[in-house]
Amino acid sequence: MTRGPRGLRSEVQHTRGYGGEDISGCLRDAGAEVVAKSQGSLMKTDLSRPMAMAGGETSELLALRAELEDRNRAFKALQRNYDSVSSVGAADREELQMLRKRYTDFDKEALDLQKDNDRLNKQLRDQSQQQSAASGDRQQLEQRASQAERKVKDLQEAATDAKKQLKDLQEMLKSERDKAQAIAKQLTLSQRAAESRGQELE
Repeated sequence: MTRGPRGLRSEVQHTRGYGGEDISGCLRDAGAEVVAKSQGSLMKTDLSRPMAMAGGETSELLALRAELEDRNRAFKALQRNYDSVSSVGAADREELQMLRKRYTDFDKEALDLQKDNDRLNKQLRDQSQQQSAASGDRQQLEQRASQAERKVKDLQEAATDAKKQLKDLQEMLKSERDKAQAIAKQLTLSQRAAESRGQELE
């Protein structure tokens, strides 16, 4: 059973006649070491004041200190993982914006080409009806109309591919966001557990 600071102080006072000053110095050093290794998670408490501890209590304190250090290392690892996921999410969001812009550009270019194709077809129909265009001009218009149709088809396929990539990236972003939220929750739980252990050491 862990004794509180008051119980430890009473034992220190009881053992003053048995080398109390040496014990106090050791405990002050141990308390200062625990505070230093906690990296700010602990504040100076009665651990840094003179007190006497039995052998079992010293072992328990060392075990608690080791557990606290393990939790601090786990907390830092989780923090690095969280930072990594956040960095990946930022890169994915940037790629998503680029794909959206490309998709918008494809749409606009396809619309412009469709209008140009309609205009060329109208010219072709007008020339066919009036039979006033030379054979070479007619072939040139037909060739331009055919090229425009092929380009429209290619752009439509590219727009479809961009839309699929956009959808895949949105799903990936959602997955990364969920993962980041889970890590953030785990970080909070680990920090609370570390703080709880730190309070037990006080």
